[in-house]
Parts: sequence; C-alpha cells; structure tokens
Amino acid sequence: MFNRFFLILLTGCAVLFAQRVTFELHVLSTSAAHGQGTFAAADIDGDGKTDIVNGHSPNTMNWRSWDAPETAYAIETGGGNPGCEIQAADMDGDGDADAIAGSSNGNAPCWWENPRPGGDPKAGAWTRHGSMTTSEMHDLDVCDIDNNGMMDVTNRNKSNTLNILFQTDTGWKKATLGMDDTEGTGYGDIDGDGDLDMTDGTSWYETPSNAASGGSWTKHPIGSFSCNLRRVCLADLNKDDRLDVMVSPAEYQSCPLLVYLCPEDPKTGTWQQVQVWPAKDNNFHTLEAFDMDLDGNVDIVTGATHGPNDGSVTKRMFIFFNENGEGTQWHDTSWVTPKGVWQAQVADIGSDGDYDILNCDYGAGIGQYEYWENTLDPPPVGIRHQSPRSSGSGSAVLKNGRLVNLSGQAVAVDLRGRLIQRGLSVEGSRPVSGLVIVANMETGRIGTVLAGVSGAALSAAR
Repeated sequence: MFNRFFLILLTGCAVLFAQRVTFELHVLSTSAAHGQGTFAAADIDGDGKTDIVNGHSPNTMNWRSWDAPETAYAIETGGGNPGCEIQAADMDGDGDADAIAGSSNGNAPCWWENPRPGGDPKAGAWTRHGSMTTSEMHDLDVCDIDNNGMMDVTNRNKSNTLNILFQTDTGWKKATLGMDDTEGTGYGDIDGDGDLDMTDGTSWYETPSNAASGGSWTKHPIGSFSCNLRRVCLADLNKDDRLDVMVSPAEYQSCPLLVYLCPEDPKTGTWQQVQVWPAKDNNFHTLEAFDMDLDGNVDIVTGATHGPNDGSVTKRMFIFFNENGEGTQWHDTSWVTPKGVWQAQVADIGSDGDYDILNCDYGAGIGQYEYWENTLDPPPVGIRHQSPRSSGSGSAVLKNGRLVNLSGQAVAVDLRGRLIQRGLSVEGSRPVSGLVIVANMETGRIGTVLAGVSGAALSAAR
C-alpha cells in the first residue's frame, strides 16, 4: 500500500477563496528520477477516466490506472532513457492514447502504440516505433501544428533551435525554428487564426499556412526575460479569450515569475507585464496553469526543484491563486515536499472534476514519484462521459485536436484553460486523445465531457 498523508492548504481569506484546496499524497516510487522521471496523463484503457503515464521504475515506461495508481503496467521494459519529458496522445488516429518520448532518429520520434482498441493495455505488448534516445531531450511536446489531423512532435535539446517533426501521410518531415535562449516553449493559438503558434516566453512565432513544407514563421516581441533556462506556459488568465504567457526561471537563476497579458492585437500591441513572484535564486522547472480551487479563475502551479540534498534548500510546491480573475493580483500558497519539484504535471486524474498534481524531482539519485490527489468536492453538476466515436448529444464535433460546432452558448477550454477554437464547419472529423469539458456560458454549469482532444484536460465552468 502506498504512503498517504493529508495536506490542508489554507487560503487565509474565506472571502477570496471559498473552498480549501486539499491534497492527499500517494508515493508511487522512490527511485532516482532524472532522465526518466516525467509524467503524462491520458485515458489509456478507454474507461473515460484520465490515467497516469510515467517513466522509470519498475519499468522504463509505465502507465497506472486512475483508481489504483500504486500498480504499474509496462509500456517499455527494455533499457534506455525516455529523456526529460514524455507525452501521451493519439499518434495513429485510432482513438486511443499512445505514449511518446525522445528518439535518436532525427526523422521520427519514438512512440509506443497502445494495444487498444483491439487489445488490453494492461496485458498486451505496446509496439515501439523508432529508437530510444541516450541524450537529453527537452521541451518535448505533441500537437497538430499544420492542421492535417495528425499529431506532430517538437523538442529542444537545451539549444535555441526548436526541432519540429511533422507527421504526414508519407512519413515524417523535419523542420527547425530558431528561438530565443535555450529552454522554454509553449503552444497555443495566439493570433486566433485557428492554428497553433509558438512562444519562448519573450517572443511568439506566427505559424505559416505552409509550415510543413518550409514556410517561415513570423517573430513578434512579447517582453524581456534575462534567464536563458526557463519554463513557458500559455493560458487565458483574464477571460478575454486571448492567450496570456507565463515564464519562469527553471534552474537557480535570479529572475522573477512573470505573466504577460495579451493585448487586443498580439502582433502590434504591447503585452502587459505582471510580476507574480520576485526575482531571486528561483528554480521553477515546473510551470502549469489550471483552475486549482475551481473558482473559475486559472491559477499557476510551480515549485522549487533539485539542488543540494543537505537541507540548505527548502523544496516547496507553490500554487499562485489568480485572486481577481484578471491575472494582475496573485495570492501564493506553498508547502514543503519530501524531495522537491522538478517536473510536475497537472491533470484531472480519474476525471472527477478537480485538478491533481503529478510530481517528481531530479533527485540526484534519491528522487521520488508522487501523485498529489486533489480532494475538492466534484462540480455540482454530474459529468457524463462518452466515447470520442459516440454519437452522443451532438454538442460538439472534434477536428484536429479542437472542438468545433459547439451548440448554443457552450464554450470549451483545453488542458491549460485556453479557449478552444470553435465555429468551424468541418466534415470527416477524427478524434485524438484526452478529455475536454464543455461548459455552458449561459448557466455557468459543466455539461458534457468528451474523450478525444489532445492533452489530459479539463476546466471548470467559466
């Protein structure tokens, strides 16, 4: 049985934070973390609930069911190093979530094919495509950049070059994009034109319509950030349907945690800078944005990462609550973690309507894999799950990792609280992995949860 204890995070102000955020700690493993100690989240077994994918111990790659996270099922048992980050998405378009990690082959990523829909991911063998890497792969992400309905793979290897591997009908096409400094990449539709753009925290790069065939990205300024090792995240922090940018120092550098609020015209306007946390010897290698207390505002999750294990550095998990819902006033709450916070991921494990934290630390040989279960009460309206291929209620159609044709006043947000593109009339839609909540803006209540959008998703009613 795994270890447990309860942590009560008191907001200190009942008026601002009506609900306490309470977490229950599950220790999944105490093995060394770096290079294999990362998490992803997706519905692996097709039960409509978000499960856990993790690298290392007892196998090189595992997945764990939401209802019994202490049990690890093998994805990859052979030796190797999946790199600093792993992802889960539907790579082959068959409606289930596959696992993705680094590859030493420059023309194709390494991904493991889920035995579903015909097999059992608990017992069946996962087919590996590509070869595992022995070098560090940083900023690994999976998303459909060129809007062809297939998942693409991007990564940076601590350099100012982003490698983009476009998946096409005839194989993989590689492209590169020069970016600022050496770490930190985020993705989202910044200009609202229906495709994913990229940001490194100080600039954003407008994706061309011919991205996969050699098109050029247009670079637009955001703001300044002097630390070259950083984490980057995008979310709509002030409910204006525009994506804002968060950037933090990742490795013991003296920089603040900043928010840049997107102007009405992100190409020509000035991004408003807001300091969330002051410049000091920060090491926020995690940067996630979710509504952690379910008050309708997107919050920030981060933490102090690896360092001396002699007690000289206090390793803490932080939640910065979006106090006014405008992204300009932040209330910080933190607690000491057993081993620190290096590569945490936020996801709704079990799809019960609140957000949990998967965490591990670099560890220097003594890392720990943790699952901090959010014990908030579920939303007042029951969440109904349905298959991505189900006819369902017809409230939305899936296409290229986005929801389209939302009915009435429904709105959808993705795993980082971003507004998902809507209003497109598209035939022949195909699902990709993950979950999305459709919220009704008229009633402010959660409606249908659809399995089938990239990422492990969800947002409370806004």
